[in-house]
Amino acid sequence: MPELNAEQLFVARHFSKAAASYDASAKLQKRVIKQASNLLTLSPDSTLLDVGCGTGNLQKFATSIRYIGVDVAPGMLQIAKDKKVVDSNHTFVAADAHQLPFKDHSFTHVFSSLVWQWCELSKVVQQAARVLKPGGQLVFTTLIDGTLKELKTAYQSLDSAPHVNQFMPYKALNEVLSQCGHLKIQKIDTIEEKTCYGSAHELLQELKAIGANTVTQTRQVKPLTKDRLAKLEAAYPINKNGQKFASWSVAYCVLNKI
Repeated sequence: MPELNAEQLFVARHFSKAAASYDASAKLQKRVIKQASNLLTLSPDSTLLDVGCGTGNLQKFATSIRYIGVDVAPGMLQIAKDKKVVDSNHTFVAADAHQLPFKDHSFTHVFSSLVWQWCELSKVVQQAARVLKPGGQLVFTTLIDGTLKELKTAYQSLDSAPHVNQFMPYKALNEVLSQCGHLKIQKIDTIEEKTCYGSAHELLQELKAIGANTVTQTRQVKPLTKDRLAKLEAAYPINKNGQKFASWSVAYCVLNKI
């Protein structure tokens, strides 16, 4: 695997550390993968590349085809390998989405779910287009602006530091995809998912368990002391059932290689 830059290495280590706790907490992520897998137009002779495969949860929806999962986090790849179905045509490779180690026109399908919000989108989409065969299909999901807006607002009651990642607006997503000359957009659907918690601390623990508590814009934030957590809890919105909830704006994108 090519050498990672400092930011990529930071994210890789963070997600690798969360590998063991990921599946128990990634309920939303698993649901999104299942929904996105329904957009794949697979056939028995399909070759599928799963970019940022994580713990390999797409495997169950691609059991009878050639499947290659790639991820930058060694811990995630090990969990994925342990899930591999005996005698299945599934393999795993340590690789960065920005520099895929495959020849041009290698796959009929490229898939990625809730990974590319951590990447430079234009580069990873161009890499996906490069390795796709003409007529091939790209299906991916990503988080966009509006995600974790409640947590972001609550943190603003503490200070002005960016405790929550900035997610790409829908318009910017559309522009990036429109400018990739080798791909034609079939559809971009956005769905706002909601997850509920007994406390803001419970949400923070879930984010940590799946590795999504990384703030890529800055690491210079104050620690969440007991007093600061109490202020955060007080500022966090509550729904009519007395629960604290989180919004996730998920974009489902389907493109075809021209």
